[in-house]
Amino acid sequence: MHHPSLESLAVLHAFDARLRPLWVLHHGPLHQPLSASGGGVKVTANLVAGGSIWELWWGGKQLINDYDFGRQIQVAFNLTNKAEVDNPTEAGSKYATASLGKPGYRQGSPLILSSVVGNKLRTATRPLQWNPSLHSGGADHPVVWGGFIAKELELGFAGIQGVVRWTTVVHFPTAPKYLDAEVVTAYLQGDYTTYLAYDAVAKKLLDMSSKVPAGACLDPSKDSALRPAAGGVIISNPAKTHALGVYRWAGQKNYGLCRFTSGAGGQYGFSTTKWNLLERHGNGVAAGTQVWTAYLVAGTVQGCVKAMDDLYKKGY
Repeated sequence: MHHPSLESLAVLHAFDARLRPLWVLHHGPLHQPLSASGGGVKVTANLVAGGSIWELWWGGKQLINDYDFGRQIQVAFNLTNKAEVDNPTEAGSKYATASLGKPGYRQGSPLILSSVVGNKLRTATRPLQWNPSLHSGGADHPVVWGGFIAKELELGFAGIQGVVRWTTVVHFPTAPKYLDAEVVTAYLQGDYTTYLAYDAVAKKLLDMSSKVPAGACLDPSKDSALRPAAGGVIISNPAKTHALGVYRWAGQKNYGLCRFTSGAGGQYGFSTTKWNLLERHGNGVAAGTQVWTAYLVAGTVQGCVKAMDDLYKKGY
């Protein structure tokens, strides 16, 4: 079977969104898995939820929270400076709550394609607006955004244990006047409560846990440690035996850290912690296809730091 490159996905901008809503308002399973492994990491995409990453396994543990379709590891962005107003979301809309399993709460973004070839997982989706009620939709009427989101995960990238190269592709059918994009965001289970920032140039690891507010986020504009020349952020369990981070050198390095740890824990509980990597363009971007790359790192905290050091040494 031929698997198109991510760059060739630009041709999909002409795909007719009007054909898709019947696919996304469904009463079937909330989970259709597609998995890939490499470098000691296993990821599972949920094809019902736009191909978003539903599970990430390392060291015998599954780290990701899936309370609703706004969680997972995924791509999302705001096209206005007001959050969740014009908000295409890879997994689906607010009317998809895996923890409740209600038939009317199953608005997953329609999938265009998915594949696994060796250690590479690819998906593409027509993302739904997170809040369809702001776009003449609602709980029984999902609203499909006009562009598409695609991604490729390469596990065990560059032979480095625990590293996943994450490439995000977004096609904008028209030029947005504003863009605040989560190139990638990860929602971890609520018992991962140690927040760290790492500067790969200075080789400096900072504990940010006391700075992350309860029920809110620490924005990168508020702390220079979240804007390193090269580096990233890590969230781990208190013992630092299991952690997930994100690293970048080229492009914008804007990292956010969030804490929403009330309620039940586990994969489907409300309690979660979060990091994100942000691309911010106050004057928007041109119409067409944008490609952004980041690197996920999984392991112990020490292992995540080593992986970031290895990426930096190799020029990534």
